Amino acid sequence: MGMNVYTFDVAAYAVNPTVWSYNLAMVLSALVVLITSLSKFHAFLLTSTSQSNERSAQLEQEITVRQKAEQSKQKTDDKFHRIVDNFQDVYFETDLDGTIFYCTPSCQLLSGYAQEELIGKNATILYHDPNDRQRLLAAVEKAGKARGLEFVFQKKDGSLYDIEFNVDTFFDENGHPKGMSGTIRDVTMTRKAKEQLQRAEKMEAIGLMAGGVAHDLNNIISAIVGYPDLMLMTLSEESELRKPLTAIRESGHRAADIVADLLTVSKGAATAREMHGLHTMIDQYLLSPEYQKVKQLYPQVTCEIAYEASDSIISCSAVHIKKCLMNLVNNAAEAIVGAGTINIATNTQKIDKLFSATHNIKVGTYVVLEINDDGPGIDVRDLEHIFEPFYTKKYLGRSGTGLGLAIVWNTIKNHNAAITVTSSPDGTSFKLYFPLQSSKEAAETSSTDLPQEAYGKGESLLIVDDEAAVRDIASQILSSHGYQVSMVASGEEAVAYLQANTVDLVVLDMLMEPGISGQQTYEQILKSSPDQKALISSGFSENEDVEATLKLGASRFVKKPYSKEQLCNAVRRALDE
Repeated sequence: MGMNVYTFDVAAYAVNPTVWSYNLAMVLSALVVLITSLSKFHAFLLTSTSQSNERSAQLEQEITVRQKAEQSKQKTDDKFHRIVDNFQDVYFETDLDGTIFYCTPSCQLLSGYAQEELIGKNATILYHDPNDRQRLLAAVEKAGKARGLEFVFQKKDGSLYDIEFNVDTFFDENGHPKGMSGTIRDVTMTRKAKEQLQRAEKMEAIGLMAGGVAHDLNNIISAIVGYPDLMLMTLSEESELRKPLTAIRESGHRAADIVADLLTVSKGAATAREMHGLHTMIDQYLLSPEYQKVKQLYPQVTCEIAYEASDSIISCSAVHIKKCLMNLVNNAAEAIVGAGTINIATNTQKIDKLFSATHNIKVGTYVVLEINDDGPGIDVRDLEHIFEPFYTKKYLGRSGTGLGLAIVWNTIKNHNAAITVTSSPDGTSFKLYFPLQSSKEAAETSSTDLPQEAYGKGESLLIVDDEAAVRDIASQILSSHGYQVSMVASGEEAVAYLQANTVDLVVLDMLMEPGISGQQTYEQILKSSPDQKALISSGFSENEDVEATLKLGASRFVKKPYSKEQLCNAVRRALDE
């Protein structure tokens, strides 16, 4: 825009003042326009500056908000990654075809596959049975989600493990299914613990039933074994009655062995424990008639021994441990087709919290007895049933009673021990875990048979038993070995007798019907005679009752049916303690 410049011409003004005044007015008008424009421009500058300042402040605020948002997002991301990095379960996302496009790093611990090995792969590589994915899809399709589905997965190294699925469907912006997300949890140990609990409950129910029958049989067998023993004590060596009486007694012992097996599968099997070396018990078994019979029946099977445990002292019932060994070796020999090998080995092992929790034993050092064979293995369908009483693939009565592994299972549980079994087409391995004891404890509790002249010294005894035959047999045996014997038929009678009389030792049955039990009887006796010695005698009783009575002060336990040597030994030691 241009600007006009005016000059004042005096001559022109004198000649024509009107023109000059017009020109002056034009100049003044231009000045007014100029001043107005300058004023507006100034106002514009002021407004622009103010708006610019406002925009700058707003921009700074937006930058600050964005920085805080980014910092917050970074904190959230860091927290998410920390959670993900420490997440034991696996979180995953797949498309509808099963292609994995995200999984947490914990996938490597679970499956053996690294995160980058799985992303982009189809999820079917994780399934042991690919058809399981179709079952998963069917469950999700029905409800849009699935909870607690269990499948078997296969690790990168080929090993199998049990998993639990929790899955949801996620959708795109149009509401169409886009894929699946969820978590995978390894439940292998949980499932094993559950199976062991179910097995234990089943075994307890069967065992209690068997134990109830065994108790009645045991009292009958006590007479079958005891009376021939008494008669043989009085017969000459030339008597013709010795042979039939001995046969009757031996038949009674065989029946007692079967009852003992029934008692072993019962929760109430009562066992007297002492310190024994596991290696010594194995050596004794290898010299026993039972093992010699195995060698005769299966000459093509060899047995190899490897003692790796430097110390093998355990607290146990030696009879039951040897029976476990016998049953496992018998089964191993029968399983081998043609020539083969049975390996018996020992070692020591530190048991951690995970193993102890799974097998319900204490953390500590254990002696492990391992028995392996190279037979064809146990069918997976049979493996979960092998410890059940009378579950057998053999002909009952021909090669056993069907109680062999049930005896092993219950013996292990009664000894606060653990057992594992693994089997494949290449063979089967049983591992028995026993708490290791010190050699000092073994030396303190070792015992030997006493000579006959050390039995009785005129001490007074009270026999307490509800079975007349058992009372009579015990009385005759102990009377003939130097003891003064009295008898009563119930706990109530025993309490009343001891309020009026004193005896050196009470031989006390644990289970008497009707009336109070052996434990209750001893509790009442101790109220009036706190130092009264007692010996527990029973064929069947809850372990807790036996242990509780021993804690009260009873010194020993003798199992019925007993021989005269067993009864006299137990009485003598109880008196001398």
